Amino acid sequence: MSNRASKPRFVAKLSSAPQVEIDRECAGVYIRLKKSGKTARTVVQTEWPHIAVDLDARGEVLGVEALGVKEFTVAPILRIAG
Repeated sequence: MSNRASKPRFVAKLSSAPQVEIDRECAGVYIRLKKSGKTARTVVQTEWPHIAVDLDARGEVLGVEALGVKEFTVAPILRIAG
């Protein structure tokens, strides 16, 4: 039996193409998966790289933020986010 907590898993329901915002000053990227919605809570990965997943009140993914990324491709960020 492992003492390691499992990482949360998220499913994003897309109705349109994701919008990617890049901030070169903080080496960050935000992938906006929904055009509208209010963030009810944010789940943050505590290890490097910083990954935060914004969820609405129903638990649906609004967007994913990654900080400290030197190179950007969507697949690794989404894989780390779960």
